[in-house]
Amino acid sequence: MNKKTKGTHVKVNYDLLENTKLNSTQKIFISYIIGWQQNGLVCRETNRNLALKFGMQPGGIRSVLKSLNTYDFFKSESINYDKNTSTSGHQIKVDVDKLKIFLNSTAIKEKQDSTSGKSTQEILENSNLEANENIIKYKDGDTIQLSSLMIDLDFDEQQIEKFKKYFKTEEVIFEKFAEYFFGLVLGQKRQDIGIIISEEQQGKLSDMFANQ
Repeated sequence: MNKKTKGTHVKVNYDLLENTKLNSTQKIFISYIIGWQQNGLVCRETNRNLALKFGMQPGGIRSVLKSLNTYDFFKSESINYDKNTSTSGHQIKVDVDKLKIFLNSTAIKEKQDSTSGKSTQEILENSNLEANENIIKYKDGDTIQLSSLMIDLDFDEQQIEKFKKYFKTEEVIFEKFAEYFFGLVLGQKRQDIGIIISEEQQGKLSDMFANQ
Protein backbone atom coordinates (compact mmCIF):
# COMPACT_ATOMS: atom_id res chain seq x y z
CA MET A 1 0.00 0.00 0.00
CA ASN A 2 2.90 2.38 0.68
CA LYS A 3 3.96 2.47 -2.98
CA LYS A 4 0.41 2.87 -4.17
CA THR A 5 -0.45 5.67 -1.75
CA LYS A 6 2.77 7.65 -2.15
CA GLY A 7 1.96 11.08 -3.54
CA THR A 8 -1.81 10.58 -3.35
CA HIS A 9 -4.41 12.32 -1.24
CA VAL A 10 -6.98 11.19 1.31
CA LYS A 11 -10.49 11.85 -0.02
CA VAL A 12 -13.06 12.91 2.57
CA ASN A 13 -16.77 12.45 1.76
CA TYR A 14 -18.77 15.70 2.11
CA ASP A 15 -21.35 14.08 4.42
CA LEU A 16 -18.50 12.94 6.66
CA LEU A 17 -16.84 16.35 6.46
CA GLU A 18 -20.03 18.13 7.58
CA ASN A 19 -20.57 15.82 10.57
CA THR A 20 -20.14 17.61 13.90
CA LYS A 21 -19.97 14.55 16.15
CA LEU A 22 -16.62 13.37 14.81
CA ASN A 23 -13.47 15.46 15.10
CA SER A 24 -11.15 16.27 12.21
CA THR A 25 -8.60 13.57 13.04
CA GLN A 26 -11.31 10.91 13.22
CA LYS A 27 -12.73 12.01 9.85
CA ILE A 28 -9.33 11.84 8.12
CA PHE A 29 -8.58 8.48 9.75
CA ILE A 30 -11.91 7.02 8.60
CA SER A 31 -11.29 8.33 5.07
CA TYR A 32 -7.80 6.82 5.10
CA ILE A 33 -9.18 3.35 5.91
CA ILE A 34 -11.93 3.69 3.29
CA GLY A 35 -9.18 4.51 0.77
CA TRP A 36 -7.60 1.10 1.42
CA GLN A 37 -10.93 -0.63 0.99
CA GLN A 38 -11.70 1.18 -2.26
CA ASN A 39 -8.47 -0.28 -3.61
CA GLY A 40 -9.60 -3.79 -2.61
CA LEU A 41 -7.20 -3.93 0.34
CA VAL A 42 -7.45 -4.34 4.11
CA CYS A 43 -5.52 -1.87 6.25
CA ARG A 44 -2.96 -3.66 8.44
CA GLU A 45 -0.64 -1.15 10.10
CA THR A 46 1.33 -0.69 13.33
CA ASN A 47 0.89 2.24 15.67
CA ARG A 48 4.38 3.40 14.67
CA ASN A 49 3.58 3.47 10.94
CA LEU A 50 0.23 5.16 11.49
CA ALA A 51 1.84 7.74 13.77
CA LEU A 52 4.40 8.60 11.08
CA LYS A 53 1.72 8.98 8.42
CA PHE A 54 -0.54 11.16 10.56
CA GLY A 55 2.21 13.21 12.21
CA MET A 56 1.20 11.95 15.65
CA GLN A 57 2.68 10.03 18.57
CA PRO A 58 1.83 6.30 18.87
CA GLY A 59 -0.16 7.12 22.00
CA GLY A 60 -2.27 9.54 19.97
CA ILE A 61 -3.02 6.80 17.44
CA ARG A 62 -4.13 4.50 20.24
CA SER A 63 -6.52 7.20 21.47
CA VAL A 64 -8.00 7.68 17.99
CA LEU A 65 -8.52 3.93 17.55
CA LYS A 66 -10.06 3.62 21.01
CA SER A 67 -12.51 6.47 20.36
CA LEU A 68 -13.53 5.18 16.92
CA ASN A 69 -14.00 1.64 18.19
CA THR A 70 -17.00 2.90 20.16
CA TYR A 71 -18.89 3.27 16.85
CA ASP A 72 -20.41 0.20 15.21
CA PHE A 73 -19.17 1.21 11.75
CA PHE A 74 -15.50 1.03 12.84
CA LYS A 75 -13.50 -2.03 13.88
CA SER A 76 -9.83 -2.22 14.85
CA GLU A 77 -8.32 -5.55 15.92
CA SER A 78 -4.79 -6.17 17.24
CA ILE A 79 -2.71 -8.60 15.18
CA ASN A 80 0.88 -9.94 15.14
CA TYR A 81 1.82 -9.06 18.74
CA ASP A 82 5.60 -8.99 19.23
CA LYS A 83 6.63 -9.90 22.81
CA ASN A 84 10.17 -8.58 22.34
CA THR A 85 9.10 -5.07 21.39
CA SER A 86 5.65 -5.14 23.05
CA THR A 87 4.18 -3.84 19.81
CA SER A 88 1.41 -5.09 17.58
CA GLY A 89 -0.26 -4.17 14.34
CA HIS A 90 -3.90 -3.39 13.67
CA GLN A 91 -6.36 -4.74 11.16
CA ILE A 92 -8.79 -1.89 10.63
CA LYS A 93 -12.08 -1.87 8.75
CA VAL A 94 -14.90 0.63 8.17
CA ASP A 95 -18.40 -0.66 7.42
CA VAL A 96 -19.39 1.94 4.82
CA ASP A 97 -23.12 1.09 4.97
CA LYS A 98 -23.22 1.53 8.75
CA LEU A 99 -21.22 4.75 8.40
CA LYS A 100 -23.85 6.15 6.01
CA ILE A 101 -26.61 5.27 8.50
CA PHE A 102 -24.66 7.00 11.28
CA LEU A 103 -24.08 10.15 9.20
CA ASN A 104 -27.74 10.33 8.09
CA SER A 105 -29.12 9.83 11.59
CA THR A 106 -26.72 12.41 13.02
CA ALA A 107 -27.66 14.93 10.32
CA ILE A 108 -31.37 14.43 11.06
CA LYS A 109 -30.82 14.89 14.80
CA GLU A 110 -28.77 18.04 14.23
CA LYS A 111 -31.54 19.47 12.04
CA GLN A 112 -34.13 18.66 14.71
CA ASP A 113 -31.95 20.28 17.37
CA SER A 114 -31.56 23.41 15.23
CA THR A 115 -35.34 23.83 15.00
CA SER A 116 -36.10 22.98 18.64
CA GLY A 117 -37.21 26.03 20.56
CA LYS A 118 -38.50 27.72 17.42
CA SER A 119 -42.20 28.30 17.01
CA THR A 120 -44.12 26.57 14.24
CA GLN A 121 -44.64 29.96 12.65
CA GLU A 122 -40.88 30.65 12.56
CA ILE A 123 -40.16 27.25 11.00
CA LEU A 124 -42.83 27.77 8.33
CA GLU A 125 -41.59 31.27 7.56
CA ASN A 126 -38.01 30.01 7.14
CA SER A 127 -39.16 27.15 4.92
CA ASN A 128 -41.23 29.50 2.76
CA LEU A 129 -38.32 31.93 2.51
CA GLU A 130 -35.97 29.17 1.34
CA ALA A 131 -38.54 27.93 -1.16
CA ASN A 132 -39.14 31.43 -2.59
CA GLU A 133 -35.41 31.98 -3.04
CA ASN A 134 -35.31 28.97 -5.37
CA ILE A 135 -38.25 30.08 -7.54
CA ILE A 136 -37.40 31.38 -11.02
CA LYS A 137 -38.88 34.83 -11.60
CA TYR A 138 -40.31 36.00 -14.94
CA LYS A 139 -41.26 39.36 -16.40
CA ASP A 140 -44.36 39.75 -18.57
CA GLY A 141 -42.40 39.80 -21.83
CA ASP A 142 -40.12 36.86 -21.05
CA THR A 143 -40.26 33.83 -23.33
CA ILE A 144 -40.75 30.61 -21.37
CA GLN A 145 -40.45 26.94 -22.29
CA LEU A 146 -44.00 25.70 -21.81
CA SER A 147 -43.24 22.12 -20.74
CA SER A 148 -40.48 23.15 -18.32
CA LEU A 149 -42.62 25.80 -16.62
CA MET A 150 -45.62 23.47 -16.28
CA ILE A 151 -43.45 20.74 -14.77
CA ASP A 152 -42.32 23.30 -12.17
CA LEU A 153 -46.02 23.96 -11.51
CA ASP A 154 -46.66 20.21 -10.97
CA PHE A 155 -48.85 19.61 -14.02
CA ASP A 156 -48.96 16.09 -15.41
CA GLU A 157 -48.11 15.11 -18.99
CA GLN A 158 -51.73 15.01 -20.14
CA GLN A 159 -52.41 18.52 -18.86
CA ILE A 160 -49.22 19.81 -20.49
CA GLU A 161 -50.35 18.41 -23.83
CA LYS A 162 -53.65 20.32 -23.53
CA PHE A 163 -51.74 23.58 -22.99
CA LYS A 164 -49.51 22.78 -25.98
CA LYS A 165 -52.60 22.17 -28.11
CA TYR A 166 -53.93 25.60 -27.18
CA PHE A 167 -50.67 27.54 -27.72
CA LYS A 168 -49.47 25.41 -30.69
CA THR A 169 -45.85 26.12 -29.70
CA GLU A 170 -43.37 25.24 -26.98
CA GLU A 171 -42.13 28.83 -26.58
CA VAL A 172 -44.72 31.14 -25.02
CA ILE A 173 -44.69 34.70 -23.66
CA PHE A 174 -45.04 34.50 -19.89
CA GLU A 175 -47.81 37.12 -19.80
CA LYS A 176 -49.88 35.12 -22.32
CA PHE A 177 -49.38 31.93 -20.35
CA ALA A 178 -50.47 33.64 -17.13
CA GLU A 179 -53.59 35.09 -18.79
CA TYR A 180 -54.66 31.66 -20.06
CA PHE A 181 -53.74 30.02 -16.76
CA PHE A 182 -55.85 32.34 -14.60
CA GLY A 183 -58.59 32.30 -17.24
CA LEU A 184 -58.82 28.55 -16.65
CA VAL A 185 -58.99 29.15 -12.91
CA LEU A 186 -62.05 31.33 -13.42
CA GLY A 187 -63.50 28.94 -15.97
CA GLN A 188 -63.22 25.86 -13.80
CA LYS A 189 -65.58 27.47 -11.30
CA ARG A 190 -68.30 27.59 -13.95
CA GLN A 191 -67.80 24.40 -15.93
CA ASP A 192 -65.62 21.33 -16.29
CA ILE A 193 -62.88 22.20 -18.81
CA GLY A 194 -60.79 19.12 -18.20
CA ILE A 195 -57.97 20.85 -16.32
CA ILE A 196 -58.29 21.45 -12.60
CA ILE A 197 -55.81 23.97 -11.21
CA SER A 198 -55.15 23.75 -7.49
CA GLU A 199 -54.69 26.66 -5.11
CA GLU A 200 -51.10 25.54 -4.59
CA GLN A 201 -50.43 25.80 -8.33
CA GLN A 202 -52.01 29.25 -8.39
CA GLY A 203 -49.75 30.32 -5.54
CA LYS A 204 -46.66 28.96 -7.29
CA LEU A 205 -47.36 30.88 -10.48
CA SER A 206 -48.08 34.08 -8.52
CA ASP A 207 -44.65 33.73 -6.86
CA MET A 208 -43.02 33.53 -10.29
CA PHE A 209 -43.94 37.11 -11.21
CA ALA A 210 -40.84 39.30 -11.05
CA ASN A 211 -41.01 42.88 -9.86
CA GLN A 212 -41.47 44.84 -13.09
